[in-house]
Amino acid sequence: MGRPDDARPDPRIIDFGTGPIRVLERFARIDEWRRLAKANPSLFDGAVKREIIARMQRNGIIDPLSGQRIRGAEIIVVGEAYHNTITAGDLIARNRATLLLLDRLCPGSKARGNFRLYAAEGITGFARRLRESFPLFIGSEYASTEEKRKAIYPVPHQDLCALTFGDAVFDAVVTQDVLEHVPTIETALREIARVLVPGGWSINAHPFLCMNETSLRQAKLVEGEIVHLSEPVYHGDPMSPDGVLVFELPAWDILERARSAGFSRAEMWFILDERRGVLADTGGLFLSALHR
Repeated sequence: MGRPDDARPDPRIIDFGTGPIRVLERFARIDEWRRLAKANPSLFDGAVKREIIARMQRNGIIDPLSGQRIRGAEIIVVGEAYHNTITAGDLIARNRATLLLLDRLCPGSKARGNFRLYAAEGITGFARRLRESFPLFIGSEYASTEEKRKAIYPVPHQDLCALTFGDAVFDAVVTQDVLEHVPTIETALREIARVLVPGGWSINAHPFLCMNETSLRQAKLVEGEIVHLSEPVYHGDPMSPDGVLVFELPAWDILERARSAGFSRAEMWFILDERRGVLADTGGLFLSALHR
């Protein structure tokens, strides 16, 4: 008798020819992703990705919020960490991927005046665009001192592990490169689930060890003190020139942890969209999509 995997259709073969390429695939398990990756080795080919970038800069891309075309000459690409670049206006690749998934999973987001959206950022260009587009949008920053809280006013301070919002108040919650910096991901996930309405979605862009079953813990809090489990890693932070510490790099086990935290459904979405300027070092971006 064959394994259940044998009954699954063959993975999609992606045409990396003349473009434009668009891939939106969702996965519940690592083996599903591995099958797609094995069938499409060009996802990891730097020359293929550079050609996609060249086409973007030749043909332009579409802004997912306004629907307007952005000329190729206005697209800035620095280095090959494409998820954090392909800058056009105030948005980078992971911002646009998040907006594409928000539009797909949350039909209510199209009625922007009534859609209650929270993002764990409030002073970035992405937050500014969300504030302009969604009248009920709330964005916050983590400001650890009173001095920092005064500096970002009127943007509020929020700790993702101890949100001050009531229960079931948001239709969607968005985080961008935040979950890897919280001391305990499970606590943050429980708080996000708590503030979402039933049926709401949390869409999260974060580093993702797509070939690993188990997340990589790099630091932890013990009685209020940080204990480093490996060489400290810091990422850029709009709130601090010193950057922000990475506590954990998520892998596939984040999906089961999300279900244990109160989400009814948890998936990883893989998005590569040439027309909308979405690309990453694995070809597309991985985002976790968690359904309350």
